[in-house]
Amino acid sequence: MTVEPAEPAFRSSAELDVWQVLRANLGPDDVLLANLRLTDHAGDHEGDIIVGLRGAGIAVIEVKGGRVTHNGTDWVQHGSVSKPIDPVGQARRGKYSLRSYLDSRDAWDRRRVRMAHLVAFPYSTIPRDLSLPECPRWIILDKNDLSAHPLEIIRSALVNQETDNPPATVDDLSALVRCLRPAIDVPTGATTKDSESPHRARHWAWVAAALIAAVVIIATAGTYFFRSSHASSTPVSGDTDPRFVTCLQAKAAGYGRYHEGQDPEYAWYRDLDRDGVVCE
Repeated sequence: MTVEPAEPAFRSSAELDVWQVLRANLGPDDVLLANLRLTDHAGDHEGDIIVGLRGAGIAVIEVKGGRVTHNGTDWVQHGSVSKPIDPVGQARRGKYSLRSYLDSRDAWDRRRVRMAHLVAFPYSTIPRDLSLPECPRWIILDKNDLSAHPLEIIRSALVNQETDNPPATVDDLSALVRCLRPAIDVPTGATTKDSESPHRARHWAWVAAALIAAVVIIATAGTYFFRSSHASSTPVSGDTDPRFVTCLQAKAAGYGRYHEGQDPEYAWYRDLDRDGVVCE
C-alpha cells in the first residue's frame, strides 16, 4: 500500500469520514484520491474524493456535510444558515475536468475508461424513492449507504453505464496515479466553516494550485473483495466503548462523544478542529 501523504488533510470532517469508510472497503488493486483541484478554461473545479475500481472505472464524489435535503427544486444544506447547494453539478464538472486533464497528459495516452460522478451525504438520510432528472438515487451515498456497502454502489454506477468505454484495468489505474502524483500537496491553515456541519465543521485555507491527498493501493495480483464496514468495530476490554474505523461508524452505532483527558476513546479518532472533542 502506498499512502501519499500518510494522513491527508481535509477541509471538513464529512470528507474525512467518507474517505475513511471507502479506504476500509477498498480492494487490493483500487485507488483512492482526495482533494483534487483542477483549473481549465471553464474555471476551477474540485473533486473531493476520486475512487478508481479495477474492473469498473473512475468515480468523482462530491461530499456535503451537515443535514442535506431536497426541496423539490434545489438541494439545501442546513447549518447555522441554510443555503441551496449544487453537489451534483460540482461532481459532474469535476468529472469532466478530470477527464480533460487526463487527456492532456502523455502518460494517460488518451485512454478510454468508464467514469461517473456521485454525491455523498454522510450525515443525512435520503429517501430511497427519490429520483431527480440529473440525480437518480443510485448516484447518492447517504449515511445508511456508507454504513453498508458503499463500494458496491460506486461499482454499480460505473458497471451499469450504457457506454462503449471499457472498465478500468490495473494498468489504467496506475496511469491515473502517474498523471496525478506530481500535483500532490498539503493544505495549511484552518478556520471554522459552520455550513458544513453543526458540530464538527472545518474550512481549510487552500494554498496550492492543485491539491491531492492520495491513498493508492496497487497490487500486482489479487482478487477484488469487499470488507463490510458493519464488521469494523473492535471489542476493547475494560470500560471503553467498541473501537470503530471512523467516527461516522461509531456514531451510527450509538457511541460518542469523547473528550480529551476524560475518555480513552478520544485517542482512537482524529480531532480535526483540535477542540478536544471527537465523534460529536
